[in-house]
Amino acid sequence: MKLVYTELEQQLIFQENRVNVLVMEHKELFRRMIQELAKQIDGGEGRFVLSDNDKILKIDKDVCLVVNPFALEINSRKALTGLYNELGKLGMNEENYLNTCRVKGQIAKYTYGLLNQVDYALKFQDDFNLQSLFKALEVEFEAGEENFLEGLVYFMDVCSKFQKVKILAFVNLKTYLTNDELQNFYKEAFYRKMHLLLLENSVEQELAEEVVCIVDDDLCVVK
Repeated sequence: MKLVYTELEQQLIFQENRVNVLVMEHKELFRRMIQELAKQIDGGEGRFVLSDNDKILKIDKDVCLVVNPFALEINSRKALTGLYNELGKLGMNEENYLNTCRVKGQIAKYTYGLLNQVDYALKFQDDFNLQSLFKALEVEFEAGEENFLEGLVYFMDVCSKFQKVKILAFVNLKTYLTNDELQNFYKEAFYRKMHLLLLENSVEQELAEEVVCIVDDDLCVVK
């Protein structure tokens, strides 16, 4: 799998158990790249192209961008949709199916009782899906009291399991983590088969797990 930004000649090749680090010293381009990547993830246009074996992939589906790791959007619409679908499958499996039917029947009976108490012609969908119930109950992920690194790992879990994200990108993550913490985070990512992309605007110590590309202020690839 590879990611290309059309203003740069360099291709970012994603390999198993390796972390891509793109250091962009040109501040204006660094800012513009992050803006475009965020826009494409939201379904807009941009100059990033993600592909796998020459097949173009959807960036809005396969990439997640974290600009502020102190405000992780763990209950995004995509994450909750994945969670509700997973819970819906669980509710309809062999173990839970009969209980699910019973509960849905009770909810329908209760709703019919309320509708019969008003002087209006009303109707509702009595064969509702479980996803709509979870949404009405505002089921969501609870972040808890994890430390900073544990919170990042928990967020990565949600992205991996419920959003099916292939690449998790961070802006200036190396600013906030020690080398030991980074390596522990990398191990967690490798275990989950998650590709990491670190977008940095300054050179930091290179770690053994990293594939580093440095683009200087003249847009020349120096490494």
